[in-house]
Amino acid sequence: MKHKRGKHPNTPKFKKGYIPWNKNMKYPLSLRKKVGRGHKKINGYKYELQDKVFRNVQEAIRDIPEYITWRKAVYQRDGYRCRTCDNTKHKIVAHHRYPFNKIFKNFLKLYPKLSIKNDWYKLVELSIEYSPFWDVENGITLCEDCHIKIHRKRKKRKNQENNI
Repeated sequence: MKHKRGKHPNTPKFKKGYIPWNKNMKYPLSLRKKVGRGHKKINGYKYELQDKVFRNVQEAIRDIPEYITWRKAVYQRDGYRCRTCDNTKHKIVAHHRYPFNKIFKNFLKLYPKLSIKNDWYKLVELSIEYSPFWDVENGITLCEDCHIKIHRKRKKRKNQENNI
């Protein structure tokens, strides 16, 4: 059976005004990462180039041995257990009390001539010498559930401040 180019015979036909079930759905971060950052838009979630590069530099810093050492030091200090619920059975996460994002922005202010896009490798090298990244007192061990709760509270607080 022949069909028109680009139209498969089994393709459902939708009426005008049909709204798909997933039109305004926001996908969780884990799924967005699986889909990939190469896409410009995933159901309303836009990745701008500056934001994408910004996040990639942060991820590069999180992959260097100093970060891994910092994380292990936080775990050891807290006895490999969640500091809020005292749980040892769930996966643990090293959380920054003062957000990593803000530390990174302060770090960038020290090097205004360096471009995030072109000099990211220099920024990663310079981050090794920037002590706020590696301050163990800024870290806290949390289980994944408590970590999500803290970020939800922080996001809710931020939204309330913006509404005032």
